[in-house]
Amino acid sequence: MSTSSAHDAPGAERLASLLATFGAATRAIAGAWDRDTLAAAITQLLVANGAFAMAWIGADLDGDGWIEMITASGDADAYLQGIRISAVDVPEGQGPTGRAVRGGAPPFLSSDIEHDPRMEPWRARCLAHGFRSSGAFPLHSEHLPTGVLTVYAPVAGAFGELEATVLTDLARAVGFAFDDFAVRAERAAAAVRLREAEDRYRAVVDQLDAIVFVRDLQTNEAVCSPQARAILGYDAAALSDLALWRQLVVDEDRERVAAVWESAVDVERELQYRMRHADGRIVWMHERRRAMWGADGMPTHEYSLVVDITGRRQLEEAVARMERLEAVARVAATAAHDFGNVLMAISLFQSFLLEGLGPYHALAADVAAIGESVERGRALTAQLLAVGRPSSSEEVQQVDVLEVLGRLHGILQAIASPAILRLEPDPAHAAHAPVAPTVVIALRALEHAVLNLVINARDAMSSRAGRITVTVGWEQVAAGSPLELAAGRYVTLTVADNGPGMPREVMDHAFEPFYTTKEHGTGLGLSSVLRTAHKAGGAVRMESALGAGTTVTLLLPETVVSTPELGAIPRRCPRSRRGAAP
Repeated sequence: MSTSSAHDAPGAERLASLLATFGAATRAIAGAWDRDTLAAAITQLLVANGAFAMAWIGADLDGDGWIEMITASGDADAYLQGIRISAVDVPEGQGPTGRAVRGGAPPFLSSDIEHDPRMEPWRARCLAHGFRSSGAFPLHSEHLPTGVLTVYAPVAGAFGELEATVLTDLARAVGFAFDDFAVRAERAAAAVRLREAEDRYRAVVDQLDAIVFVRDLQTNEAVCSPQARAILGYDAAALSDLALWRQLVVDEDRERVAAVWESAVDVERELQYRMRHADGRIVWMHERRRAMWGADGMPTHEYSLVVDITGRRQLEEAVARMERLEAVARVAATAAHDFGNVLMAISLFQSFLLEGLGPYHALAADVAAIGESVERGRALTAQLLAVGRPSSSEEVQQVDVLEVLGRLHGILQAIASPAILRLEPDPAHAAHAPVAPTVVIALRALEHAVLNLVINARDAMSSRAGRITVTVGWEQVAAGSPLELAAGRYVTLTVADNGPGMPREVMDHAFEPFYTTKEHGTGLGLSSVLRTAHKAGGAVRMESALGAGTTVTLLLPETVVSTPELGAIPRRCPRSRRGAAP
């Protein structure tokens, strides 16, 4: 192996060129960001500036023992074509590259290919391409040979001690750079995987119909998921403030909730409590809290899954209320039956007494009044029995609603007094005027429903002379109606008053049996109206606003009239003789 010196002019020139190449390669390593770009830059520098005929870099990329070319410069394609190089001790691994990879730290150098016995299998091929010396320098990554830098020179003796040292250092630097690229790539891949995992987690969280709340147990800082806006009406950033969250818990639940929040985090906790929505309404929440543990076995975070269960709570309360009402209705029915027997005895003795006194007796009017009171008691008893023991035996028939109103006009006017009553078809449905608003219903039940609606409207206006308007029309109901009606056309009977209206909490209970705001009311009127509508396949809609009156609409499925007799029913309702509505 020859040593370059200052007296060897060609060798000194090659060494100076090689050192310049090493400096340029070092700058290329500092600025490179990936393996293939750096490998191409190194081989190009060695051929262009280092006086080498060919340079290539390869590595066992698949871990199967075969060296694959990453990049090459110079007369590489023709020389390397068809050559298989192995990193293991097989015939294909006996050349400079294979031996260098297996050898680890020391490079494989052949300063005179023509006379080097180790190059016998490749001598003719090298000499044909003008290669007279070669060197294979392992690329190290954390002291493991991952690949090789192989160079070929057109002159013998091109690899002196200094040249070998410079190329060994260059190969080592390239190997370290490759290792750094691998670390960077793994970090980038890990970052991508982390972002993808976070995106998947965020997508799952965003699809939850619940608020996810995470609190750092060291800093007490919290993060709230976006569902806070839909469920509580506040931005997630605002609700990340624990103080605001506590403040939104209603006063009656706050102390109990705080006690659970401040208890030990090493157990899962569940609780239900009420919070105040941004619009002022109360929302029922179900919260489940759990701790997240660090590698040291200590809790690091606490997360909560908070679900809006307002609908479920309302349903539970409605079921409980209906169970109570059913129990009350059964008791009422039993009491009404017994009371009916008492009224029957009173009526019997009243008739005996009235018959004995005669029609001209001074007490005859008072005894007759007893009979009237008995009849009112019987009517109330009938309502109680209908609530507790609903009967389906009453005969139904085709009924013209306008005809029923016309027949009841005098009674309704007397009931409405002192309010002004108007009975009229709905002018918005004038196109249907030639058609009878006919429904199939129990006639007596419809009459009672109308009477109850007018009585309620009168009572709503207290003692002042207001206005009650009864209208009949039609309404087309689409599928999926909020009233849970089948699609089709319905006859509407609407009773509207201009009274003081009612608040939402009263409307929510208005159709419940025995619920009343009247001093002497029974709470059975609207519940019987609703029952009548349901039995006929219809529904009842109520609209009310404080200071704007109340409107109750009875919707009943329209029945097509096919008989000439019904076609002759008068369509016009008599108007009040007391004057027009104000």
